[in-house]
Amino acid sequence: MTRSILKTVFWNLIIAAAYIVSGLWGLQLAFVDSNVTLLWPPSGIAMAGLCYWRLNAVPGILIGAVLTNLLNGADRMRGQAAVEDVPHLHGVRCG
Repeated sequence: MTRSILKTVFWNLIIAAAYIVSGLWGLQLAFVDSNVTLLWPPSGIAMAGLCYWRLNAVPGILIGAVLTNLLNGADRMRGQAAVEDVPHLHGVRCG
């Protein structure tokens, strides 16, 4: 591997680690549910990574976001339940 690829991998790991640490810290401030918070520090880390390293930072941001959700214990079936409730909600809306 060339030096530039190793440097990109290194910085993506740093971005992912910073995203995870700040994401878990931000989720400690959740009011309603374990995944809803008013303060989200990883957005600043993602923006700084994109401004400095441009698209080379995207893998680190993606890995950090996925791992933050997995470490938080996000319910993977929650999205499916919301899709199943759409016909019922449409019936309520129509009266």
